Amino acid sequence: MVGTIPLSSSASSEALLWSVEEARKNDISLAVDINWRPTFWNSNYAPDSGPNDLVIARIAPLVEKASLLKLAKEEAIWFFNSEDPGKISRSLSNHPDVIVTDGPRPLHWFISGFGGEMKPLTPPSVIDTTGAGDAFTAGLLHQLLMLPSKTGCLEATEEAVRFAAACGALVCGGPGGIAPQPTYEEVIEFLAE
Repeated sequence: MVGTIPLSSSASSEALLWSVEEARKNDISLAVDINWRPTFWNSNYAPDSGPNDLVIARIAPLVEKASLLKLAKEEAIWFFNSEDPGKISRSLSNHPDVIVTDGPRPLHWFISGFGGEMKPLTPPSVIDTTGAGDAFTAGLLHQLLMLPSKTGCLEATEEAVRFAAACGALVCGGPGGIAPQPTYEEVIEFLAE
C-alpha cells in the first residue's frame, strides 16, 4: 500500500518508485491511495485545491501500476473526471480494482469484476475523521488477503467492503489518525451490533 505524497519531492519520489519497481519484479501487487494533499506539493496551494496537469502526470505512472486504487470522490473527479469506479478501472491499462469513498455518503466499488454501492456505517461518535481513509484501506486489504480463495465472489467482496467501512467508521471516534485505529475484535464487535 502506497500513497502519492512521496511523489511530491525528488528524494522520496525516487525511493518510492524504486520500491514499486522492486515489488513488481517480485510479483507483489500494489495498492495505491491517491491521498491528494495539495500543501505537500506546493505550500501556496489552498487545502481544497485540485491537482494541476503536472501533478497528474507525475502520479499517473504509479496509478498505472496499481492492482487496487482507492480514491475519495473529489480525487476521482480531479484525476479521472468520473466518480464511477468501473469506468475508472476500464480507463487504466491495468484495470485495477477501484474504491471511491465519499465521507458520510455512499461509497462505490469495482472489485474482481463486481460493482457495488454501500452506505457508510455510522460511527458511534465523530471526534476526528483523520485516518479514516487509511483505516478503511487497511481493513479492505486485510479482508482481501484473508479471503483469497473467495476472490471473485460477490458476497465475499461485499463483506470485505463492509469490514473496511467499519474500520473507517471506528477511527472517527477518537482524535488523530493513530490512537483510534481499531483492533480486529473491535471491528467484529461493531459489525455485530
